[in-house]
Amino acid sequence: MVDRGQSAYAAGDVSGAIADLEEAAQLARVLSRATLDPRHIQGLAGALYSLGGAYNTAARFTEAIAVLTEALRNYERLDTSNSRIAGYLADVQVRRGLAHACLGSGASAVVDVQAGIISYIRFASPSRLDHNYFGLARVLMIGADVLGAYGDPDVALAAAQTGVSWLITALQGGTVDPEAESTTAYLVGALSVEIEVLTTLFRSAETVNARSALTWLGAQPVTTLTGQRRAQSPCLSAATRGLEATVHELTRTDPAHRDLVELLLTHPIEPVCVPVFRTQPEQLIPAARTAGKAANSLFRSNPSAAMRLGLEAHYLLAFALERDLGLGSSSIGTAAGGLPRPQPGEFADIVTEWALLLRALANQFERAGDLPMGRDLRSWSARVSDH
Repeated sequence: MVDRGQSAYAAGDVSGAIADLEEAAQLARVLSRATLDPRHIQGLAGALYSLGGAYNTAARFTEAIAVLTEALRNYERLDTSNSRIAGYLADVQVRRGLAHACLGSGASAVVDVQAGIISYIRFASPSRLDHNYFGLARVLMIGADVLGAYGDPDVALAAAQTGVSWLITALQGGTVDPEAESTTAYLVGALSVEIEVLTTLFRSAETVNARSALTWLGAQPVTTLTGQRRAQSPCLSAATRGLEATVHELTRTDPAHRDLVELLLTHPIEPVCVPVFRTQPEQLIPAARTAGKAANSLFRSNPSAAMRLGLEAHYLLAFALERDLGLGSSSIGTAAGGLPRPQPGEFADIVTEWALLLRALANQFERAGDLPMGRDLRSWSARVSDH
């Protein structure tokens, strides 16, 4: 059933693929419950992963999130120190991040994409052209669009450009089929994100280069989440406000914010980046708390800076505290396992601050007319408050 569903999907018969994969998933659930055999658990997770992708293609994003969350839970029952299992886990996270983003749930989307990229980074090496190398290239190119829509545009640009660079190296090394339709789709998608972000950042020469690369591929820019968000909500689009520009502007106007530079901008973006990679691991929680307090002080006077800082604080805390909050498969799995843990008293204060910040962000986005993002932030506030 899985093979038949995947064949139908490859042939463009999405409804037929969904029917086959739904039946396959149901059979796999019965089998995995009956035996608890790791092979059957992995088989179930794989069927659910394929089904989630088909749901995404059919724009059934709520159903995609449900089955991809179930896939994550099953992959996490396996040996996640195995690079292939970790890779499958990462692919599911990024696929779910796309579903969240398509529903407008950006606070969840970036957390998922961040987790997927980090999962691959742990195993991929620029000197080893294996499945992890290609996997990282793929999730960087896919995740760049989510980061461009709801994260820092500089990070989104770095992710897209690094993913393209790694994929080209794989093509040159003969480990990726240059004729494969998916290979071209990844390149075209990432270059389209580059064009959107570079245009927003007014980097015209680089925009011309990205367009030239598309012309060389014989392609035109495709519709991206980044572009859609810019068009629909120009006052809210994360692509209009980079973290570095925000922090340096605040520092120039108010020296009291200069500690944000030391906490939030410790590391350069290159070569691969997600929000947490700009900060020292042991400084994730202090950086997030400082950014959150700054955001709260700016909601009235500088709402765009407050939203940028508030979202960055959320992305850092979701990574740093996932184990303490028991978020598990609902966010980033085991990615944060080696981070310093807060003390019990401090943990309660952090969680309270985080929940309040999420509600304040929700209010701001709702006032600006972005109701899906507001709902997503309120759902995070409720989950955090439960702990």
